[in-house]
Amino acid sequence: MSLTLQRRWAPATTKRIQKRHKAQIAELKNKLQFDKLSLPTDIPKGLDEFYSHFDPIINPDTHEEVKRLADHQREVWDDQYRYIYRAYPKSQKIYLSTTFILEDIHHALTDAMGMEIIISGQSAFHSQLHLGDFKKYVQTSEYKDYLITHAIPEIGLERNEVTKATVAYMHNPVNPFWPTKIYAVGANAGALISFKKIKHIHASDITRSKETPEKQKETIASMLSRLANSKGSMVLEAPFRGMEGPLYEQYEKFNEITEKGIRLDKLSREDQRAMPFYCKPFDYTYGLKSGAFTEQFITGERLRLGPLFDMYYGAKPFQSDQSWFWPDMFQTSPEANDFFAGLT
Repeated sequence: MSLTLQRRWAPATTKRIQKRHKAQIAELKNKLQFDKLSLPTDIPKGLDEFYSHFDPIINPDTHEEVKRLADHQREVWDDQYRYIYRAYPKSQKIYLSTTFILEDIHHALTDAMGMEIIISGQSAFHSQLHLGDFKKYVQTSEYKDYLITHAIPEIGLERNEVTKATVAYMHNPVNPFWPTKIYAVGANAGALISFKKIKHIHASDITRSKETPEKQKETIASMLSRLANSKGSMVLEAPFRGMEGPLYEQYEKFNEITEKGIRLDKLSREDQRAMPFYCKPFDYTYGLKSGAFTEQFITGERLRLGPLFDMYYGAKPFQSDQSWFWPDMFQTSPEANDFFAGLT
């Protein structure tokens, strides 16, 4: 075939394929009765408006409905539009994980539609708990019809696949042949290697896993490698695990570029991929401001935990009973050159 004929033939062939593909999609939508499902596509960007489409979360202490989420939850939500990689050293029980599960749902309804999302906890069990919350939030929202709860052989979903505790499927109104998949995966590098279409990763409390800090770093590296083609996003939220591990490493690197005057929010998302994670600690004071817990509770925890308090509530990379010594602390005079001065 001559080059001229190829040029004439190729566009016509492409148009025929596209037309046939559209017809197949329309036929499948009709077969699945998409017209009877409520699958809104005008998804709000702001947290307040998005949250208004869900049944309110119940405060476990007061048993009252949480009508409006806290300022720090709104802050981390807005960060997703400024940074592609984010890390949040955090206090326990200030509802950051809840915010990021809502963000996972938002991704499933927007940029990750038809692709894959990973929700990873410190263990496979905790990952499944997070995915369970994901499903419950969707089921009690105006987006409940998106969640696929029955077998659909036409798109390769059998009964045993839909009901697994390790995965959730959501309809893709753009192309129902490719449903959105949300996986619960433990903090293990090997468990991530086969995923091909990941658009967003939510890693929660990975520092509390049984893996060594080096293995945790390997897991984070494996997660990031899954985003190479999709140019997807990732959020890491966890307490520090001392002055080691992936969270502390990102914290240190972010401080280094900040000291050099580099602002990630001034870079494109593509340029940010060559930079450390944006990092901001959230300690127990954010829980006090939002009413997540009281001063009396914190006083009791500080008394009970002692030096471990900062690890669980202080969002600090070291315990308060640890002492760190530097060479200049031992230097008795400018001329000192003994072993403790660290000079030669």
